[in-house]
Amino acid sequence: MRRFFLVGIFVTAVALWAGGTLAAPAKPAKQAKPAKSANKDAVSVPEAWVLAGTLKDLPPGTVKAIPEHKIIVFSDSQGIYAVSSECTHEKCIVGVRKKDAILVCPCHAAKFSFDGAVKSGPAKVGLSCLAVSLEEGGKVFVHLDEVVPAGTRLVPKPDK
Repeated sequence: MRRFFLVGIFVTAVALWAGGTLAAPAKPAKQAKPAKSANKDAVSVPEAWVLAGTLKDLPPGTVKAIPEHKIIVFSDSQGIYAVSSECTHEKCIVGVRKKDAILVCPCHAAKFSFDGAVKSGPAKVGLSCLAVSLEEGGKVFVHLDEVVPAGTRLVPKPDK
């Protein structure tokens, strides 16, 4: 009985894989453009920028996953930074294990430090670190199209 179950799973997996690779590739969904607003605080930003929140939303100690954009935003005593949440081994989305300060891939248990560095495999390449900017109104944006060196942080200037 177990053999038939496993064979059934294998056949289904192969069929799904074959269907996915033989089908015409879908066009990637375009990110919605920011709405134009009469609000004087509205900021026009490129499509590849994602609003992570405001400075008030991101105090030191914050770990904020934004799964629809496959990113994780961190705030620590040195500033605000972001990494891709897509594992470099098989493209699974890593989860946050805050108590251990690591990111863990659910597919094959690769582990990454919060700055994206590989702590244990099977992944051999670290997670991409992404540029972060501070815009009008204290809004913090992650630039999905701009990879930066690990350790790069947005360091907000203290209010005077």
